Amino acid sequence: MYKICYGGPDDHQLARSPRVILSAWNHLPTFVQHLVPQPNFGDSGESPLPGYTAVSVYWGWIERGAKLPAPSPTDPVIMTTDSGQEFNLGWAFPFDASDGGSYRQILIMHPPTDSRRLRFNLSVEDEKIEFAIDNPAYGK
Repeated sequence: MYKICYGGPDDHQLARSPRVILSAWNHLPTFVQHLVPQPNFGDSGESPLPGYTAVSVYWGWIERGAKLPAPSPTDPVIMTTDSGQEFNLGWAFPFDASDGGSYRQILIMHPPTDSRRLRFNLSVEDEKIEFAIDNPAYGK
């Protein structure tokens, strides 16, 4: 797992520079922008529509000896809440990032606000994967 994001469309980015850096760079005069390296605007697969919030879990499958995640077959993701309620989230969205890795994004639209933890189950390369995260939407 690489990153967990919570918020609106601008919050769902992998390897993004802090907002204050992006804002400062965008307000620089064009001639200065050509002198200063451009900050990383991040990579993303999917994001919620404006006005909506969601949770994204970015992850990748790294083969032994590899440095970056590679594309791999997966099963649909099952999310379980504290109460035991299960949600089939469908396939984790694949996307290739600017660092050369092939990542997957689990996007949870309308995340539950009454579950402290979210548990995920899926298969990758015929191996069962289970993990849990603290729910950033809890109590919101």
